[in-house]
Amino acid sequence: ESAASRCREWEKQALLKFKQSIYANFDILSTWRDDVKDGDCCIWQGIECNNETGHVKKLVLRGDYTQYLVGVIDFMSLIALENMEYLDLSYNTFSRSHISKHIGSLTKLRYLNLSNSNVDGRIPYEIGNLLELEYLDLSENNIYGNIPCQLRNLSRLQYLNLDETGLDGKLPFLAGNLPMLQNLKLDGHFEITYADTKWLSTLTSLTNLVLGEPLHFGSSHHLLQAIRKIIPNLREL
Repeated sequence: ESAASRCREWEKQALLKFKQSIYANFDILSTWRDDVKDGDCCIWQGIECNNETGHVKKLVLRGDYTQYLVGVIDFMSLIALENMEYLDLSYNTFSRSHISKHIGSLTKLRYLNLSNSNVDGRIPYEIGNLLELEYLDLSENNIYGNIPCQLRNLSRLQYLNLDETGLDGKLPFLAGNLPMLQNLKLDGHFEITYADTKWLSTLTSLTNLVLGEPLHFGSSHHLLQAIRKIIPNLREL
């Protein structure tokens, strides 16, 4: 095994710091140890590294309804993982966690899934710094407030799920925003108006659109008809 394939020391220390603020009711973190046998974080459970550089590129600590992590997401410690492309912390119980502004430092992220993880607070506007992001799922959380307009910047986004949250207000998107979007799921108390159909009409790749209750429509039936008309590729509405 070449030295390059082993994880970087500062990234290992960042992961160990991240571990300090959480605990698991199962053994997913049992390999996360700083010793001779398990000192290479690239072989830790839930971690995947770039084989050539040794940088952490993937962190997957997804729970389920019986096995999950509890505690606080230490986003500050994750800043050191600047080459990370994939982060999945879904289906856990981070009941005192907010989505920190530090998430915006992980500019290589292509996949971010914090769904059903009990995070609360507002979506930080720094999330708009994640220009490589293709997949964003913040559904089934206690987040609230408006969608930050900086989300418009995510021109590579293909999947956006904000279903079952406390988000509300107007959609911040303008015609031409999120041009590659294929799947869009919204809930909460968003005010969907005919003006939003202009934006939706530019989403030529959109195939799945889920507008759950209790969305506020200006004129629900006619608006849904209009959406179907302007997005002919829709398979689900």
